[in-house]
Amino acid sequence: MVDFEPEYLTDDFASNPVLELEGQEAPAVPSLEEMMVEAKRELMALTGMQTEEEFQAALQDCLSRADQLESLVALYAGPQQMTALQENKVLQEAAEKLPTGVSPQAVAFTKRALLTLQNNPSWTFGQKQQMISSIVRGFSALP
Repeated sequence: MVDFEPEYLTDDFASNPVLELEGQEAPAVPSLEEMMVEAKRELMALTGMQTEEEFQAALQDCLSRADQLESLVALYAGPQQMTALQENKVLQEAAEKLPTGVSPQAVAFTKRALLTLQNNPSWTFGQKQQMISSIVRGFSALP
């Protein structure tokens, strides 16, 4: 039997599988030191280190700058980043704030706008959120 990656284990290739496992914890990430020790041979070969002392000095140098490296990683991929599913959920919640008395055409327009925004990779999440909020505010202000 052929083993496939999880993203290919779908019966219907017309739909996108959800790879996030709700309610399950993410696997533990090894520390920087553990990862460097694990990749010791490759690192020594890449950098041309010859002795264990050189590796230990480089390891200590890297660990001394770990806080700076972690702040860079947090800046670009920290907890403030959301997955596409989370972004779509937030946009959906914003679109659902339409008052109940709006016309069916306004609801249909908002749904189409939401779908367009969710599938637009050119806009940032902030721009999408601003647009859907503007649409909802505009329809909410109508008599």
